[in-house]
Amino acid sequence: MEKFLPTYSSEELALRNGQDMPYIWVGYKGKIYDVTSSELFKDGYHYFHATGIDLTNDMPDAPHLEDVMNDFEIVGLLEN
Repeated sequence: MEKFLPTYSSEELALRNGQDMPYIWVGYKGKIYDVTSSELFKDGYHYFHATGIDLTNDMPDAPHLEDVMNDFEIVGLLEN
């Protein structure tokens, strides 16, 4: 059975930046991932990337592959 995922707007995602709310989320390819537990996203930043945003366009420049996102729970879908 497929899990129902709520849809969030970019504005709602932006609030999950580790500062406005206690959650740290990022978007990637239409999905929203909870990265709260990751030390790499501590305080709402991962190197020069802020959290609470869609990282899809930034991933090709990352020193890792996109499968790194498999380490995180998908908590929602990003509204188009």
